[in-house]
Amino acid sequence: MSYPITGGCFCGAIRYELGQSPMRVLMCHCVSCRKATGATRVAWAVVKNSDLHWLNHEPKNIQSSANAQRGFCANCGTSLTYRHANDVDTMDITLASFDHPEHFPPQADIWTADRLSWECSLKGALQFSEDI
Repeated sequence: MSYPITGGCFCGAIRYELGQSPMRVLMCHCVSCRKATGATRVAWAVVKNSDLHWLNHEPKNIQSSANAQRGFCANCGTSLTYRHANDVDTMDITLASFDHPEHFPPQADIWTADRLSWECSLKGALQFSEDI
């Protein structure tokens, strides 16, 4: 794997790079992620803020709950980030927005209590009923 790791939104208006690999990669099944993205689950790469560099524009942020903000491209709507108020040193980046997401398989399923009944768990992944 060569660095930096790059990614961006669907239309290309937002591009970013990471100087290091993600700290962890998680598959989230919570209702909030489903509603925010329109997907049945969302893979997130947890990164240090100091490793993340926006190359052109930054995402537009919305307050998605009392303690969380979500970022997206204002042009195309691509969901890009999640930040919890209790963890100001990290940010979650949607794994699918990486140029090569296949290099970072999720290590855990989180919020499995909200997982849709017909979805399977990730083979070999740790399982957590809520966040970790």
